[in-house]
Amino acid sequence: MELDFKKEQFVQMDAVSDDHGVFDNPEDYFTSPQYKNRPNALTLFFYRILIGSVNERIKKMRYS
Repeated sequence: MELDFKKEQFVQMDAVSDDHGVFDNPEDYFTSPQYKNRPNALTLFFYRILIGSVNERIKKMRYS
């Protein structure tokens, strides 16, 4: 099977539900109230704990 981009149709933006406009600087968008991907303090705490163990597991896989 050969992939032909002229014939294929891709849906790339299924997750986009609202138009947030155009921003000249990405930082302006990330600090705006429209940006909803902000983890709370408890989630950040668990990320900090989890990332150390994930990195250790990756190290073991790479060097074993």
